[in-house]
Amino acid sequence: MDKKNIVWIASYPKSGNTWFRLFLSNIMNNGDYPVNINSIIGEIASNRELFDEITGVPSSILCKKEILRLRPEVYRYIANKSEKLIFFKIHDAWRYVDYQVPLVPQSVTKAVIYLIRNPLDIVVSYSYHLNLPVDEVVKNLNDDNYSISPDVDSLKVQLEQKLFSWRKHVLSWINLSKLKIHIVKYEYLIQKPFDTFKKAISFIGMNLADNEIKKAISFSEFRILREQEINHGFIERSPSSTLFFRKGQIEQWKNALSKKQIDMVIRKNYFVMKKFGYISDLSDLPPKN
Repeated sequence: MDKKNIVWIASYPKSGNTWFRLFLSNIMNNGDYPVNINSIIGEIASNRELFDEITGVPSSILCKKEILRLRPEVYRYIANKSEKLIFFKIHDAWRYVDYQVPLVPQSVTKAVIYLIRNPLDIVVSYSYHLNLPVDEVVKNLNDDNYSISPDVDSLKVQLEQKLFSWRKHVLSWINLSKLKIHIVKYEYLIQKPFDTFKKAISFIGMNLADNEIKKAISFSEFRILREQEINHGFIERSPSSTLFFRKGQIEQWKNALSKKQIDMVIRKNYFVMKKFGYISDLSDLPPKN
């Protein structure tokens, strides 16, 4: 029987996944100082090196379909070899890799923490992260077939991750996965961090004293993460960006996006944005240029 010991930290990129894992790192460490950001807890589900090591086969000689079919087996193997709780960062949308075979195996899944962020703010943050024009990021965010690291190439650090559009990504995990899932809004991590982090770790089954949670939150403040990155670098930073921990703010989109860009994001993702309180009704749509 498989061991149910994987906790998936799932999100569309730039939605607080890394921040949440650094909070977990500080919780697990329970030290007197913030953990080094380059000692962040958890595996990365799309890590090519991990895949190659577990399968014993260089992924560069496999086609996309072969890699995809093997990924669930990699996760099952890791889960069954471990006696401890395992945290996995994943940006892939939830989907099947083959007929009725999900990428994320239910048999080894203890829980999912799904982080969600206003897609308008994601556009701003992702644009800086990838050093891409905002219009291109908007196009990708609205693309139902969007992937990152789509090429099968041994030089690529990450395997392909199918994101789909932001709307489809959210719905794939929340409506389709049938997994035990707890939704964390990025905005709440900023506005009410203690309640939000406490509920999330309680969902995982970690019952800790309030002072331990507050200490981990203080050690994970954005200014500390940014200072560490400036001084020591960050292994998960995109080569195309200057800083991973740039601002970590909400509603940046109001001063960064044009009416046309806002309109494009809202019209494609309207119903999911409304569901999670990012828009109230169609009157919120900006006037067309």
